[in-house]
Amino acid sequence: MTLVGKLFVLFNLVLSLMMATVAFGLYATGIDWSNNKAKAGQPGGKLSDVEEEIKQLQQALYVAESGYRSNRIPVFKREDTRRSDHEWYAAQLRFLNSTDLDVKQVVVAKGLITLDKDGKPVLMQAPERPGDDGSPNLRGRRHFERELNDLWNKHKILQGNLSEKVVEDTQLTNVLIGDETNTKGLRHRLADERVKRLGVMDELGITEGLKENIRIESDLSLNRVQELDDRIQELVRYLKRRHNVDEPTKWR
Repeated sequence: MTLVGKLFVLFNLVLSLMMATVAFGLYATGIDWSNNKAKAGQPGGKLSDVEEEIKQLQQALYVAESGYRSNRIPVFKREDTRRSDHEWYAAQLRFLNSTDLDVKQVVVAKGLITLDKDGKPVLMQAPERPGDDGSPNLRGRRHFERELNDLWNKHKILQGNLSEKVVEDTQLTNVLIGDETNTKGLRHRLADERVKRLGVMDELGITEGLKENIRIESDLSLNRVQELDDRIQELVRYLKRRHNVDEPTKWR
């Protein structure tokens, strides 16, 4: 046998040993994909575990589905009731928003809403102010929108009147205190008239004083004339008595 043949024989031997080792390793550590049951000291196959898990899940699904089937009937009934209640409340809201007539409110007893045989709230006439039975009935939204519109129109009219009054007040203020066209307002004129009046009163006081002085001087002059008359009368009597001279008694 040549050297090349010996080398091929050795290579074949080594390759065989390697393949045997890999095969033994796969056999010893391989995964059991069968459905064999577990035994003492030996686990069961993977398919068996999966089948067991499927059985448990099916049992849980059966329990869940049974609970769902037993509870869905009352849930569906409540959904139907909720849908009906939603339509009822929506109709009530539409009525409140679109009417100007009297509206109603729910009846509350002991903190709970009173329901009728169909499960709908019992309604009663709603007063305009809560807790006040003597107040007028509460009206719909359209009624209050109409009142609000009327009040808004009145407000605009009053605002226009207020603007006119402001303009008039400005004009009267300018007349009172003066502006660029009217240099002197009524206040300045009143002040000027007050000054003039005080001046007239001062002049009147001076005139009265002069009158009083003239009266006093006139009285003094009259007294002096009377004294002169008395003296003349004495002289006339003296001349008549002493010299028999008859002179008139009046010299003026």
